[in-house]
Amino acid sequence: MRKTTTLVGAGLLTVATASGAVAAATVATVASTTKDVVVSSTSNKSLGTTGGTRTVIASAAFPAGSWVLTLHATMVNFGPSDYGRCELYQGATAIAGATATVGDPAQAGNRGPASLVSTLSLAYGVTLAAPTTMSVQCSHDSTNGSTPYVDASASLVAHKSPALLDLFQ
Repeated sequence: MRKTTTLVGAGLLTVATASGAVAAATVATVASTTKDVVVSSTSNKSLGTTGGTRTVIASAAFPAGSWVLTLHATMVNFGPSDYGRCELYQGATAIAGATATVGDPAQAGNRGPASLVSTLSLAYGVTLAAPTTMSVQCSHDSTNGSTPYVDASASLVAHKSPALLDLFQ
C-alpha cells in the first residue's frame, strides 16, 4: 500500500511508498486571488530503478475554488520498455492519470512496443472545498532494468474557474 504525507506548512510534499522509497519536493503556495498558475520542474527528475515508486514532479497548495488543471510531462527511457505513469493527486488521492509505454522494446525485460520518449498530458476539473495540495507524481511499473526520467519543464497548469460544468454526469 502506498502512503502519502503532505506537510504544507513546512513547504514540503513527501511521498513514501510500501518499498520505503521517499521523494520530496517544494510546494508552491497559490493565493486566493490567483487566477492562473504554472508550476514547472527545472531539471530532469529520475524515476529510479524500482517499479511503483512515485516521484513528485510539480506541486502547489491551492485555495478553495474550482480549478481546471492540465499536466504535461515528457518521459524518457533508454532501458527496456516499461509503462510510465503520471498522475494528478488531490492531497493523498490520485484523481486522474496518463500512461504511456516508453523505452527500448529490443532490450530484455521489455513490456512491449514503445518509443524512447513519450509525452503524457491530461486535463481535469476539480472543485476544492478547502485549501488542498495538488501534485503531479510519476512512476514506472516494473523493476526490469529501466531507469526512466521526466524531462525538465514538466508542468502543472491551473486556471481558476467561477464554476465547473460536467457534461458527462
